Amino acid sequence: MATVIEIGRATVRVGAVMGAVAGIYDTAQAVFASRRTWANGDTTARNAYSATAFISLIGTIYAIYAVFSPALFGPLGIAITLAIGAYSTKKWAESKESTPLERWARRCYFGKANETPAIHWEFPEHADIAFAALNAATLGVEAGVKFETQRADPTLTAKIGWIAQAATEQKLTFKILLPNINASSYSYHWSLTVHRHGDGVPSNYTSGEIIATGSHAVLHPLPTSQKKPSSRPSRKVKDYRADTLIQNTSKKSAVLHSGDSTTTEFITGHIELTPSLGRHSIQAATLNVTYWPDRNSPEAYANLEILETHK
Repeated sequence: MATVIEIGRATVRVGAVMGAVAGIYDTAQAVFASRRTWANGDTTARNAYSATAFISLIGTIYAIYAVFSPALFGPLGIAITLAIGAYSTKKWAESKESTPLERWARRCYFGKANETPAIHWEFPEHADIAFAALNAATLGVEAGVKFETQRADPTLTAKIGWIAQAATEQKLTFKILLPNINASSYSYHWSLTVHRHGDGVPSNYTSGEIIATGSHAVLHPLPTSQKKPSSRPSRKVKDYRADTLIQNTSKKSAVLHSGDSTTTEFITGHIELTPSLGRHSIQAATLNVTYWPDRNSPEAYANLEILETHK
């Protein structure tokens, strides 16, 4: 009986350790989501994610305490209950995040423009941008760009002392989704631009360096409203590795309930940034996507522009 009890305590301790680790991860993710939704102007979702972070943190504390007090109906039971509550709150927060159409409404002339930085199409010259963005939201065009950082492999970046531990690998990843494409008539163009000090401010970058582009069957010049100012001269010391650029394109077909089929094209990729111990010289990146469902109708296009700042 004593052996069985000891095995049970060991099992509870293992569960408590796993719960503590998961709790720390969930808390961090909830904090990041709270910041993201705050920047997007989703007040309700931000408050829900903040509550999720708080519940996860308390649950983590109980899970850590359960490591030293292995009783299933004690601290570990409370930690499990709080984990379930945090999961439910997280799902509710996800349901309160703005849809692409809601984000468009927030940015249009009649919208609140309460994002950080604010995007507001309030002048006549913004009309083409607003209509192109509305087309993207209606068609379901999606895009994303993200800075990712991870510790460098010490066998590849061998250095002396603490520098080997501090070295990191950074890369810029991007993804594009084009739904309901017609292989015989669609076309698109996308570009990935990085911004540094002197290129403007987060709400209005006036220049940058285009480090990656892609296109398919583009017959017409890009819309004037989507063209960016000329890129700045290349830096003598590159803060990215052009030879590491990877682009992958794939298509996926599905059959609808009506019996018709639909095809979605996915474009993904990444480029490595030069490892740095300090803050990277690239401050932000913009992914701009222009999509023509029918390339024979140049005025009927969708455009999506995603700006990601390096935190």
